[in-house]
Amino acid sequence: MTVSATPAEISYEGAGSPGPFSFPFLFFSGYDLVAIKIVDGELTRLSYPDDFSVTGTDDPDGGAVTLAVDLEVGETLSLVLEPVNEQDTSYTGDSPFPSESTEQALDRLTMITKRLQTMQTRQR
Repeated sequence: MTVSATPAEISYEGAGSPGPFSFPFLFFSGYDLVAIKIVDGELTRLSYPDDFSVTGTDDPDGGAVTLAVDLEVGETLSLVLEPVNEQDTSYTGDSPFPSESTEQALDRLTMITKRLQTMQTRQR
């Protein structure tokens, strides 16, 4: 897979439904996403899998979040890619080159780099 230069954040205005709310970026797990509900300027970080579910894991075109409760008019949902900062790929020296797991590990590093770039841009 490749990781596109698409921004790693998207927001939606509430319309009285739980979604689904799509996003255009690769992710490997619901734990790689942060869902933030904004009501009257107050931010609440939603918890996966209690407050939202996901579809589209490992899809380079992105996926979708469905909330456990409706996103009401006047509320905003912000979806942010915040990949888990871990390297869980293990290689043994006597096996053939593991191209699939190597690519996924590099994709995760690229996702982490995108997130850091987004955070740095906000601080300017």
